[in-house]
Amino acid sequence: DMQLKLGPPSFFSVQDNNLIVAVVSGFRTSPTHFRSRGLWVDFKHRNQGMGRKLLEQVGRQARKESCRILWTMPRMSAWPFYQS
Repeated sequence: DMQLKLGPPSFFSVQDNNLIVAVVSGFRTSPTHFRSRGLWVDFKHRNQGMGRKLLEQVGRQARKESCRILWTMPRMSAWPFYQS
């Protein structure tokens, strides 16, 4: 459905001293699916729970948009984070 692709994506970030240190985006890919995309946390700020909090925000946005499935395609190097 091309209308879904034209819909607005959602962006979330974490700032530290007015600097963006973590980001993620998300968007609907079907009437019931929402994709998390582009999760990034600055190396110096990793292992502080920021990635988890950003994914929780994406999940809340997916529910707000009436999606039932949240999905992503992480890099293999990021797989341990997603498994946790």
